[in-house]
Amino acid sequence: MVDVIAAGGFGTVYQARHRSLGRNAAIKVLHPEVAGSEAVVRRFEQEAWAVNQIRHPHVVDIYDIGNYEGQPYLVMELLEGEDLEAKLGRDGRLPPEDTLQVLQPLADALDASHGAGVVHRDIKASNVFMGPKGRVVLVDFGIAKLLNADGRGLTSSHHVLGTPTSMAPEQITGGDVDARTDVYALAALTYHMLTGKLLFDATSHLVVQHMHLYSAPPAPSSAAPLTERVDAVLLRALSKEPSDRHDSAGAFVAALGHALTSAENADVNANGIGICVSAVVDPVELANPDNALIDDLDQLLDLAVSELAAAKFVPGLQTGSEVVFVRAGADGLARQQAVSQALALRTAIDTRDGRDPRVHVNVLVHAAPVQLAGDRVMGGALTRMGRRVANGRYPGVVATATLLEDCAISATALTDGLFRLGDPD
Repeated sequence: MVDVIAAGGFGTVYQARHRSLGRNAAIKVLHPEVAGSEAVVRRFEQEAWAVNQIRHPHVVDIYDIGNYEGQPYLVMELLEGEDLEAKLGRDGRLPPEDTLQVLQPLADALDASHGAGVVHRDIKASNVFMGPKGRVVLVDFGIAKLLNADGRGLTSSHHVLGTPTSMAPEQITGGDVDARTDVYALAALTYHMLTGKLLFDATSHLVVQHMHLYSAPPAPSSAAPLTERVDAVLLRALSKEPSDRHDSAGAFVAALGHALTSAENADVNANGIGICVSAVVDPVELANPDNALIDDLDQLLDLAVSELAAAKFVPGLQTGSEVVFVRAGADGLARQQAVSQALALRTAIDTRDGRDPRVHVNVLVHAAPVQLAGDRVMGGALTRMGRRVANGRYPGVVATATLLEDCAISATALTDGLFRLGDPD
């Protein structure tokens, strides 16, 4: 054993290294107080059995199962990165392109699981792991349901297992579950990714379950700049009746991808200018933020939103640490005006009351294609512009070479193809 990775009510997960082979792994060990429960141990062993039926690159691998002095354990793949819950908590809603990059491997994993006769039953952000090089891994098959040949549950147990935020109605009522149960949960997770909000949210789990059973799901476009085509796909997958949903996770994601990327989603595909304001805080400070830090982050983003909206820019992306506002048109005058606006915004940011020195602010100006539907931003390269400054701390206002093309704006070259701006000529 090398270190403790995580601990919960049922067990502890350790980082470990094989003494002879030097291979790293994670070991999940049940707590002694629950190891005597036949039901808990059965679900624990079932996780290993289920995963080994699937054998998929986007499903966490389990190497071994055993029992040490009365404590059952699993030896599994050691994952690097973070779970989707942490990413959403930090960044807020994801751009449509990023959402699809998460959903496609998840759908592949679920279709493989269903093909092997396994329903996950607990699809949620904390059970999706984001690894290096964009690898997405589905974890925790501890409450998976094993199916017989016709796709119905092998057991007649009507115990309610799962997480209330993403449970399908038939799961809540203890009815039969199948692949479409996971489709519902995947759609609930998709709503969370696209809007930054839970599908149904309340302080009581019982109230959340009641909403899954009886309340109409909100249209995603009511919470984020999305189209009615996207609404239609998600709301079908969130139908109360399983027969009204997509038959598979792959079919749902394919339909959603078409709705998100179809040219019909945008009335205008034009060049535009974007201004991105992003907050950079040391991860140590962010892990345990105090009130002063939280207040300054909130005030910073509120200030940016207010100033950019007043300048007739429209929101393209808003997260817990970044805002991107865009405006159609990228001629020389539009670029000059955007630079002036960004410089004025930088001054307002630097002179704001209660400024916390632990919060560094990047202000970036960029010109790129943008997709618009009326006055709503639907996608395009501008919505992803914040990635250009995600890993740095840049002084003043910075711009891309694209923004400066054929434009008389004074600037000093920095690293990473960025330029620090002075006042426009």
